[in-house]
Amino acid sequence: MLGLRLQEGVELEALARQAGMEGGREGGREGGQAERVVRACEAAAARFVPSGTVRMEKGGEGRGPRVLLTDPRGFLVSNEVIAELFVAVESAMASGGGRGRGRVGGEGGMEGAGRDR
Repeated sequence: MLGLRLQEGVELEALARQAGMEGGREGGREGGQAERVVRACEAAAARFVPSGTVRMEKGGEGRGPRVLLTDPRGFLVSNEVIAELFVAVESAMASGGGRGRGRVGGEGGMEGAGRDR
């Protein structure tokens, strides 16, 4: 999640993996839950796009959708954006049975999401 504070932003599927949703968008129950996490994060990030603080990329060439903070405006509200994404992940996991490795941001959580490529 803290990868969002870097210029390259964070890949939403990486957030789902870090939250314990192995398998990405495809495959079984966890795959469906990973899809819910990605969609919830897309919706949460989209709320910041009109203000010009967040930019979203669709992905491609083996990369999933990505959320980036704009410079400098987005970096000024980074804590708010990160908090909204944490809430989105927690809500998506709770609505799908929450079979992740632990709480988001806790042990085994999402601190490094987006940096492991």
